Amino acid sequence: MHTFTYSKIKTSNFGYEQLNKEYKEVFLKNIFDFFSEDELLDFINNYVLNKIKFNKLILQTIILYIKNYLPKYITVFINSNIIGDLYFGIDDIGNTIGIPYFGILDEKLISNTINNIKILLRSYNLDLIDNMLSNIKIEICELEEIDTTKNEFINNLYNFEEINKKINQNWLDYFDKYKIWHKNILKYSVKLSNFLKSDEIRNEIANWIRSYKKINEFKKYDLEKIAKIYENNIFIDKKISIDLIDSIRYNYEHPIKWLIDFKDYKILEIKKEKPLQPMLKPLKDNYSKFCSNIKNILYLLNKINAKFYILKFSIPICNNLPIEYYSEKQSKWLHRSRILINSNPSCF
Repeated sequence: MHTFTYSKIKTSNFGYEQLNKEYKEVFLKNIFDFFSEDELLDFINNYVLNKIKFNKLILQTIILYIKNYLPKYITVFINSNIIGDLYFGIDDIGNTIGIPYFGILDEKLISNTINNIKILLRSYNLDLIDNMLSNIKIEICELEEIDTTKNEFINNLYNFEEINKKINQNWLDYFDKYKIWHKNILKYSVKLSNFLKSDEIRNEIANWIRSYKKINEFKKYDLEKIAKIYENNIFIDKKISIDLIDSIRYNYEHPIKWLIDFKDYKILEIKKEKPLQPMLKPLKDNYSKFCSNIKNILYLLNKINAKFYILKFSIPICNNLPIEYYSEKQSKWLHRSRILINSNPSCF
């Protein structure tokens, strides 16, 4: 069984990360699995929140953070021969955000989750891994004061909604541009014979042919004559067969050769102009994204008497135990150590 200690702290900043200190701010990435947009809007507007569901969300989040980060930093600190501390609930510059919860955090759940990460660690001595995991010390620190105001919450919400408006407007602009682009693609994707039925396209082809008159390799062809054929629509036979296309594929004296090349050229040029989708996905009343950032809802949670905790995992030294962890994100085993880069701690 792991050793748990409890404390209450007032500090709002733990200082910068060090070789022996790593911070992880906690985000409620799976909040949409527990709450609908209407429920979150009710929480934002009326402070109404299902606390039982919220606690389940927090416990699931803690499990995910332990599985995702504790194996990595066990590996990092042990391979560097450092007695290291991993904190959940603190941002990268040391500000205490906390993990909100209604009541006392479940020791047994935390302890069991630590034991279950054994399968994500690899070394030549499995007994030492068991011993190391059982000797991890967990401190649950309750924050006595929460640094938040109603104005800060209102500003966060306003900024979020303004950003949403801009994102959604970007998508509306994109859809308008895409409709125009798609219309152009369709316009020039018709059968070759249909090009000859459009005065606009025939004149466009004629001007395109004339643009080649100054190019040396085309001066031997009577391009003006070919251009006028399109302008005046004086084709004897407007049926364009596959056999005809194959027979004049490289014959620049044949007007249809220019029609084929024009179509290929035009479609290629239009494809280059295809509008790019906005990088951020469209949002529609996406308050789950707003509420997933605990910083945004500190005021609301504090208002309805949530407690805020920092979780500290102290990892002991295990001499002569090179160790790897399995990264599910990269689907491979990794060996990592702790180093300083430009005075900032990093994993290498």
